[in-house]
Amino acid sequence: MLSILTRILHFILLKLPIFFLRLLLFFGVIGVIIGAGAGLIIYRYYSEGLPKVQEVIYKPELSSKIYDSNGKLLALLHAEVKRDTIVPLEEITEFMPYAVVAIEDSNFFHHHGISPRGVIRAALKNYAAGRKVEGASTITMQLARNAFKEIGFERKWKRKIKEAILSVKLERYYTKEEIIEMYLNQVYFGHGMYGIGAASEHYFNTIPAQLSLAQCAILAGVLKGPARYSPISNPERSRNRQLLVLKRMNTGGFITDEEYDNAKNEKIIVTKKTKLENKAPYFVEYVKQILLDRFSYDEVFYGGLQVHTSLDLEMQVKAEKAIREAKYFKNKPLDMFPKLQASLLSISPSNGYIKAMVGGRDFKTSKFNRTVQAKRQPGSAFKPFIYGTAINYGIPPNRIINDSEVEFINKWSNKLYKPQNYDKKFHGPATLIDALAHSYNVSAIKLLNYIGITRVVKLAYNLGIKSDMGLNLSLALGTSVLTPLELTRAYCSFCSQGVRIKPVSITKIYDSNNNLLFENSFEYKEVLDPAVAYVLTDMMKKVVQYGSGWRARIKGWDVAGKTGTTNEYLDAWFIGFVPDLVTCVWVGYDNNTPLGKKQSGGRVAAPIWGAYMKSVVKGKKGKKFPLPANVVITSVCQTSGLNATNYCKKKFIQAFIKGTEPTLKCNIHSSSDFFESEDPFDDGSNDPDFQFE
Repeated sequence: MLSILTRILHFILLKLPIFFLRLLLFFGVIGVIIGAGAGLIIYRYYSEGLPKVQEVIYKPELSSKIYDSNGKLLALLHAEVKRDTIVPLEEITEFMPYAVVAIEDSNFFHHHGISPRGVIRAALKNYAAGRKVEGASTITMQLARNAFKEIGFERKWKRKIKEAILSVKLERYYTKEEIIEMYLNQVYFGHGMYGIGAASEHYFNTIPAQLSLAQCAILAGVLKGPARYSPISNPERSRNRQLLVLKRMNTGGFITDEEYDNAKNEKIIVTKKTKLENKAPYFVEYVKQILLDRFSYDEVFYGGLQVHTSLDLEMQVKAEKAIREAKYFKNKPLDMFPKLQASLLSISPSNGYIKAMVGGRDFKTSKFNRTVQAKRQPGSAFKPFIYGTAINYGIPPNRIINDSEVEFINKWSNKLYKPQNYDKKFHGPATLIDALAHSYNVSAIKLLNYIGITRVVKLAYNLGIKSDMGLNLSLALGTSVLTPLELTRAYCSFCSQGVRIKPVSITKIYDSNNNLLFENSFEYKEVLDPAVAYVLTDMMKKVVQYGSGWRARIKGWDVAGKTGTTNEYLDAWFIGFVPDLVTCVWVGYDNNTPLGKKQSGGRVAAPIWGAYMKSVVKGKKGKKFPLPANVVITSVCQTSGLNATNYCKKKFIQAFIKGTEPTLKCNIHSSSDFFESEDPFDDGSNDPDFQFE
């Protein structure tokens, strides 16, 4: 019996451990094989559909920037977040990566995307606390989560598995330096700031290269909870978090004891930057719509485009000031008169560049851009098209027209039409120069009827007007609705000696890597003989010199232009130009409320134009309109329209197309009724059956 027990004990003590060890080894190998197989299956299953990191170029969502013609920032275009640019690692102070590593992933430089120690440590801490107090995501896993949206953001194990797989791939394809650079450019720092570039400017008004160690510790501390640890909204928590980051950096060997002590005691000033307000908001919105027509939404708001424009910010500020301080608005504050509005548009006639654009009195109150969206009656501002057509067909500016009562019958309605002048008076015989300068309505209607409506409409279209114009005599009174942009463009043709230009707002567009995507091409076409354009311009100078636009005079400068006032004073215009700039000013109510008795274009709009243009040319030498070939200058009697003599009391210098200048000396008793003769220009447009008011 003893012998049997001895044998059993001997087996248990000597033989059984080997058996169990072998058994355990067997099942261990089987377990490893099963685990490896399961891991491979999981890897392949969750890898399906994931991006190939070696084929993906990480591009964070960048704000697009709009600049003026001098490189001054006008606006940042972004949707929900602000991310200015990608900052290379060499342009970031060395303290910043170390601060982030110390507080977010101390084992970053040693793991391969996943940190087993971090997983175990987080699991133990979370178990002990009974809740999640620490995450196990490495910096690489956080980058994978934010860089590759395919894995989603839901808190499930499958997302974590995908993060881990992508992290390992990222570590195999990118260096640690490249990974930390991408991370710093995409991570969220709070207050809508994504990326180290935006955060540095927002919190400390500096660039990443100039961040101090203490500032880096604050930014790194923000990452755990941007709202909770913001130095702006929670300065005390931010300070405690900063000290923790500095301590981790010191114990981790990233900074010395001396650097640690200095950083702890550094006084930090946080700049609470307000949201960037777009400069020239009406213009920026106009440019934004053009961009959206050319590029996708994501390219415009997330693509980091660099948009260079034609706008001159200094001129824009002066334009806004001229409207804001206009005398007419002095007792009409916007909060009490929200429908009372104004617009100003300046274009360079040499290249079509829009230099200033004010679409209303306040963009926040009304985003409706009246320079490009509002169609209003131009009133007498349309008359230059009529006089320009007359000159184009050989009628000289000194021709006498009788500003007297006249009647027309509308053959369609059989109604009588008797046009009236602004002052309800008739002024008798007058030169075309005087008729335009004083804006006589009856003279303009007679001239329109004489030369033919279709000729005038054709010229207006050639000069850049695109809106429909009615074929009726009321066209002379500016009853067709047009935008300020159309009128300003057309007036540019007068200023540039008959050359039609295309208005330009965007000059160049670059992508985020400074590759040129678009460059504006100058488009122009000669649509009017230079001599005709100059003679008309010379006539329009008289509008300013002694006519209805006298409030727009600028000492030492050639100024030409035209006032415009519509029935019942609903619209007030002044469109004028100096040799290198055309500017249009409009004032009126959006709901067509009258501006008030005698509140004409000359009284309301011309002073705004004058204030703005005087500020623009201040300090510059006065310019004259260049004289083209085939133009002669002579002195003309204002009364007779003939060559002035020493006996003429009123005379002026006037340009003529060579061959049309007066050859006779002044004779105040000369005939003034040439319009009673047969019309040599009848092309059928004066058919009595056409409609008119």
